[in-house]
Amino acid sequence: MTLTTRTERAAPRRWHPPEVRDRAVQRVLELTGEAGGKRYGVVPRVAREVGVSPSSLRAWVRQAESTRIDLLAARVLEAEPRPVAAPPPVPGPAPAGRLARRLRSAAVDLRRPMGFYLASRVVVMVAILCANATRAGLVNRRGPVLWPVVPSSGRLLDGFSVWDAGWYVHIATHWYVGPPLPTSPLGGDMAFFPLFPVLARAASVLTGTSPLAGGWIVALFTGAAAVAGVWYVTRAVAGDAVADRAAGLWCLFPGAFVLSLVYAEGLTVACAALCLWALLRRRWLVAGLAAALAGATQPAGLVLVACCGWAALVALRSRREWRALAAPALAPLGVAAYFGYLWARTGDPTAWFDSERLFWSNGHFGPYWTVVRPVAHFLYDPGAVWHNPGVWDNAVRVAGLVVAAGMAWLLWRWRPPAVVLIWAGGALALALMSAPVGARPRFLLVAFPLVVAVARRLPRPAFYVTLVLEAALLGALTFATVTTLNIVP
Repeated sequence: MTLTTRTERAAPRRWHPPEVRDRAVQRVLELTGEAGGKRYGVVPRVAREVGVSPSSLRAWVRQAESTRIDLLAARVLEAEPRPVAAPPPVPGPAPAGRLARRLRSAAVDLRRPMGFYLASRVVVMVAILCANATRAGLVNRRGPVLWPVVPSSGRLLDGFSVWDAGWYVHIATHWYVGPPLPTSPLGGDMAFFPLFPVLARAASVLTGTSPLAGGWIVALFTGAAAVAGVWYVTRAVAGDAVADRAAGLWCLFPGAFVLSLVYAEGLTVACAALCLWALLRRRWLVAGLAAALAGATQPAGLVLVACCGWAALVALRSRREWRALAAPALAPLGVAAYFGYLWARTGDPTAWFDSERLFWSNGHFGPYWTVVRPVAHFLYDPGAVWHNPGVWDNAVRVAGLVVAAGMAWLLWRWRPPAVVLIWAGGALALALMSAPVGARPRFLLVAFPLVVAVARRLPRPAFYVTLVLEAALLGALTFATVTTLNIVP
């Protein structure tokens, strides 16, 4: 008798609900069928996902298989001779019925994540209503700024059009207009990828509302899709309980106010989560298409090309699964199509990079501008926070660096599947390469596995305390962002 067996027998037995046992056994049988009947490594993997011991799961699977064999034998023994004229076979459930059952199951699974999402939107809405009621007003109502002026659509909707939202509404209304510089074919609007403005324009036409209202509708629904995607990816790698906690922490993360503004972060995360989920389930075509859509929303979508490439390489080396090449083949199409459009329009194959350098970053790329300089400036004169408004934005970036370092350490200790690790690390690395970006809360929001790593380590009392603190920070950051120029989203 081995030491492992003695330890397992000595460990106290834990009671698990029947639905957990049934789901775990069904997952083992599904993965075994996908692997051609081979069960090597399947039971430990599912046990980690569900949160049970491998020995318990093996016992459940053996019991289920023996029960199935006994029932089959009983049916054979009790079967009566068939009549000469057999009745017609009963038709199976219609595809519409199967779809309805799946939708009902998804609605039950997503009750808690959607509850967290609605609660977070209420926090953001209250903060924007308070901002509208203050004497200072919104930032897009005062003085000349670098963003296009968005026509007013009402006091409430104006609160969703601040900062870069003006550019998205501008592109949705006029597309990419003529260059502002007479000697250059470049424009500041070229830095923003086209998929979100296209959807905003489509929603505006379908609903008969303004492009601002259409963009807000798209942001609201893509934010809900992003929450669902985060929940499903987390359930696939960490189980239901962690998925619920991760969805709550992600919805109320301080940077989650952009899920209500006319911003593309919700669409990016929704596409990225779908791609990662499809890679974990080896659905290569879905993964490649989702990565292509993400590449047409933001530069972070390029990280999914690496995720698809890694997953395809593993599939080829371990299983000779050549169809996995569909994912990396399709993944770069979104960004390639946009860069090709800019090339055809400007005659410059590097038009996007030149636009970024000329209008947005002034050539400041690299960790020196996003890590070393902000930390040195904060430590050199910490008292400047109280009398220099511009330092508040630097303080937010430094706080983001501290939080990102802690979450990255937890993620590394967790060691999730490689594609999840690549997405989180790549999205964070891209943010730390551009001086106007840095470790701001909304870019940490895109790297959502960082939040999942925190959710795994939080016990239930600490989880609820963290939710309350996050809600307070979310409301405060929303108010400060939409009313002042001191904190850049």
